Amino acid sequence: MPPKKRVYFGKSSVEIEKKTKISETEETNRRKRTDAEGMAARRQRETFKESQVRLQANAENMAVRRQRETSEEVTICNRSCNRQ
Repeated sequence: MPPKKRVYFGKSSVEIEKKTKISETEETNRRKRTDAEGMAARRQRETFKESQVRLQANAENMAVRRQRETSEEVTICNRSCNRQ
């Protein structure tokens, strides 16, 4: 009995996997682009006062972070000085 011919009209699993991977990447890129566009639109809509409040909050956060870093450095220095 001769072997049966295989007739396959669909796509191979490799082709399906490639398409899925590309689709996921495109979806991720689309989401990132949408988020960035939303932030840009929000910044354009905000008033001068709102932008000043946002910038002030950012500056305060940076100051707190710098203060925390310097206090950690002082603590480390004090510990090393006390060991000597």
